[in-house]
Amino acid sequence: MSQFAINTKKTRQAAENLKPTTARLDTCADNLDKSLGRLNAIDFHYADEAIRACAKSIRAQARRTERLRFSLEKITELYESTERSIVSKGDIPSSGAENSVVVQFSSIEELLRLLSKFGILVGAATLKSFIEGLFKYRDEDGVYRVDSILFDKWGQYGGDQGDMIYDYQKNFLRRRKISKWIKEYFPDMTPEQISYYLARFNSEGCGYIAMTNTILMQYENDPKGFEKTFGFPMYDSNGDLNYDRLALDLYVYTDKNNLAVEFGNGTYEEDWQNIMSSYLGEKGVKVRTDIDVEVTPENFRQITESGGKVIVGLRYDNIYNNDGAHYINGGHAMTVTGCTDDGRLIVSSWGKQYYINASELDGNDRFAVIYFE
Repeated sequence: MSQFAINTKKTRQAAENLKPTTARLDTCADNLDKSLGRLNAIDFHYADEAIRACAKSIRAQARRTERLRFSLEKITELYESTERSIVSKGDIPSSGAENSVVVQFSSIEELLRLLSKFGILVGAATLKSFIEGLFKYRDEDGVYRVDSILFDKWGQYGGDQGDMIYDYQKNFLRRRKISKWIKEYFPDMTPEQISYYLARFNSEGCGYIAMTNTILMQYENDPKGFEKTFGFPMYDSNGDLNYDRLALDLYVYTDKNNLAVEFGNGTYEEDWQNIMSSYLGEKGVKVRTDIDVEVTPENFRQITESGGKVIVGLRYDNIYNNDGAHYINGGHAMTVTGCTDDGRLIVSSWGKQYYINASELDGNDRFAVIYFE
């Protein structure tokens, strides 16, 4: 028989303890920013960039800490309210520990019968949704998002094809790491050639980033399997997802094997199909990419819950965020991460969250759905 127990006193205290932690992280980041003025005065360029990157990392950690605190708080509240409803109606087996109750059941059906015994009537689907909700951030009403660690509204929202060229030019520590990666593929590349290669990736890399996002989504709960398959860790030394390392590996593979129709000028839906099949197939991963699929805010959830991961290729359209509209002139690939009841699709672009108005799409805009088998 399964046992489930939670000490609500300890979880509530843990949530409270995280409040000052978040504040201290933010203060550290602010202090690092203030120090930049002094460094600029003596032209410590590389130190300046390293500290700036450190401050960015600390702020991202502060946001992750706040999400953890929020989740702990909600788990405690939901558990306590459920516990009060059950315990007030009868005797439930107890662990004897203060602020802790053990509810024993061997299946969802048995739990439903137990709840109904005390006058709590709930359907299996509702109960399943409730249990899953304990461990998910509750979004605003009318919004559905894929459940993935890649897309953090407070921080990194998927990969960004511009990160590597920016870091190579501005961040001394990252420059060394990126140079080492590239020389694994092209030992004789000069710094100027590396810079050109990364600039080209920045200009055409949106499709590769979208494919990278889908691969990381597939492996996000299996970092050991990821490393065994791809030969490098899923997380970098800072604990962040290795977007750039995977995207570079995918890009170089496409380059060396002539898989893109117009390499150097972006990728198209047929390219995604060809690249994913070949790149992952060599690693023993079976994948199917369906192109020209009709994807709408109405069917997106059904597609993703059946295992599909969606990429959209826009031609001449607007995408939107809090700053307003951003016009796509000629072509841009993005991972679709959610939908809204008011007819929008949520997408990941340049490491940030944007929206597409589905009513503005036309026949020039195409979707691909990727299934890992």
